[in-house]
Formats: sequence, C-alpha cells, structure tokens
Amino acid sequence: MTSKDIELWLSKNIGFENPKLGLSRIERAIEKFPIDNKVKVVTVAGTNGKGGTSRLIYSGILKTNSAALFTSPHFESITERFSANGELIRESQLLELCERWFIRLKESQIDLSYFEFLFFIFYQWSSSLKVNYLVLEVGLGGKYDATNAIDADVALVTSIARDHQDYLGNTYKEILGEKIAISRKNKPLITAFSLDYLHQLVDEFQKDYQFQIKKINTDNLNFQQLNLALAVEALSCLNIRTNPEQKTHEYRIENTVFCPYGSHNLDAVRKLVHYLSQYYYTNSQEYFDLVVLSFSKRDKKELDAMLTLYKTLGVKVVLLSFDHFKAIEKYQMKQLAKDNGLEFVEDKTVIFKYKKVLISGSNYFIGEFLSSCSS
Repeated sequence: MTSKDIELWLSKNIGFENPKLGLSRIERAIEKFPIDNKVKVVTVAGTNGKGGTSRLIYSGILKTNSAALFTSPHFESITERFSANGELIRESQLLELCERWFIRLKESQIDLSYFEFLFFIFYQWSSSLKVNYLVLEVGLGGKYDATNAIDADVALVTSIARDHQDYLGNTYKEILGEKIAISRKNKPLITAFSLDYLHQLVDEFQKDYQFQIKKINTDNLNFQQLNLALAVEALSCLNIRTNPEQKTHEYRIENTVFCPYGSHNLDAVRKLVHYLSQYYYTNSQEYFDLVVLSFSKRDKKELDAMLTLYKTLGVKVVLLSFDHFKAIEKYQMKQLAKDNGLEFVEDKTVIFKYKKVLISGSNYFIGEFLSSCSS
C-alpha cells in the first residue's frame, strides 16, 4: 500500500484536485454525519505562510494536549495532510476510510470534491481519536473553503497578496474579504500585515463580523519569525503557554539534501529570498549548492520577476518541467529558461552531484520531484 495507490483511487472515484468552492456540499455531509466530541478549532488562512504557521501552532499544542492537523497540499505522501498527536495517518488506514466513507456518502447522495472529501475524512478520523484541538489550514481563500464549515475558536490571516485572482478577486479588499470570513463573532482574529491599508480594511470588516482584533507587529521580522509570532499569539488565545518548535523540513535522497519551500507566487519569493539573503547565508554550512525550480501556469511577467529574485542569491538556478495539468508546458519552461539566461535540465540525475539543494516553485512540482526521486 502506497500513497500513489490512494491517489489513484481518489482520481478514479473523486476526481482531480481542482478548486470547487462552496460550503453547501461539505455542510450537508457534516450535518448528515456529525461528530460527537467537542474540540477547539484554530483555522489558518493567508496567501503565504499559512502552512508553516499551522504546523507551529500544532507543535505548540502538542506540548500540553492532544491535537490533529489538516494541511494541504502534500509533498511526498498524501498522508502528510493527516496528522494527529505527532503521527501521520497510516496509508492503509487512510484508504480504508476513503473507501468506507465514499460508500456512505454515495448512499446519502452527497457528492464532494477532492479537497472536500479529504477534509471530511480528516474530520471523521480526528473525531475517532478524541483529540481536544483541531488546527486547520485553509486550502483556498477562506469564505467558501471546506474548512470554513467548522466554526473557528481562533482564526488567523497570515498574509495578503494577489494570487488565485480568478477565484478570490483582484483587489486587496476582495482577497481579504474572502479570507477574513473564517473569523467568528466575539472570537479572536489574528493578522500580521505590514500595510496600513490592510489594517484599515480589517477595522472595516470588524464592524460586520464583530471578531476580536489581534494585530501582530511585523517590524523587522522575516517570514519565519512572523510565522512564529502568529503561532505564539494563537496559542496565547487558547491559554497555552508553550514555545512552538520551528523545524526545517529536509529530504535526503542518496547523498543530496533537498530543502523544499513552496514559494509559488511573487510575494512568497520576495520573502524567501529576503530571508535567505539576510539570515540563512550567514552560516556557510547552510549554503545551497543549487536552486531547482518549476512552476504552475502563471503570468510571464510574474515568472520573470520571480526568477530575477532567485538569481540574486548568487547560486546556480536551473528549471525543470513536471507532469501535472496545472504545470507550464515543457516547451514554455525551456523558453522561460532561455529568456532568463538559465539552464533547463532534462535529466534529473545531474542534480544529485550537489550536496544541498533548494527546491521551490509549485507545490505540485516539489511533490512530484521528491516522490519520483525517492521511489
């Protein structure tokens, strides 16, 4: 039993991971099959930083209590989306849950999308474990994301930038409006914005949503420090006084260490490059030998701008293609490399002559690359 077996089952029975926003389907499923235990819920939205912040909150809760964490997307295994009390769900257990709940939902004439189905499975699985806390990373937006079918006791919006504009709108107000909808009346909403305009918008939305505003001071904080500050504030709102553990995720394949950063939009790349330039490279042992990138379909100007930023690191940068319906076509990746004076790599094995590699861009690319190289 492997993660690929589960993903094949999902693609056959549920469909591909493609956004299908709306709460009516997941709310109907949860109403039909309610859980019987009370939990505290932390929901984390944001253009960038929500995954790292969610994991920090989860690690902090686990120091004193039981908790389950739902995140997306995954890198190597789909089981990465399902964590409880520090352990990932077993692949065999996840497939068994998928098969069982698929039948029950079909019998009830409830048809869920890929993301909704996985979230529903997580909700039922975590309930069976009787955990006291759920930490939920929003998949896309917030207002119509499946995670918003569950009321949050603490809500966070980590950042706002223009991304997924087809779904979330083109203006900061539209984007923030989608994300801030995860908040609940008289419950804390934690934000970490550097723009005064965004603070003003939060104040405007507060009149309608009536949440308790908690604003993090972002002065002189890199994105890792900011995620930590958000997590500490969230834990404080839960009356948990612990220090979350900030772990660097690394994957060793043969003699090469891969460090994945899912920086898939311009704002995320700016933050990553700033962080690496100012902090990471002060320790020569942490220096990357190579940067490996590939992207999902995006505007050419944004792609060029991201590559320009990566080139400022002074490390060799190469581009690859990957097999996914959202990926940029191979011939377009080759042209992108040529336009930016970079090398396009056909043979992945040449990457393994490097000791430490930063791999970034599309999360789908990172997952496919790590999975294919380690299998």
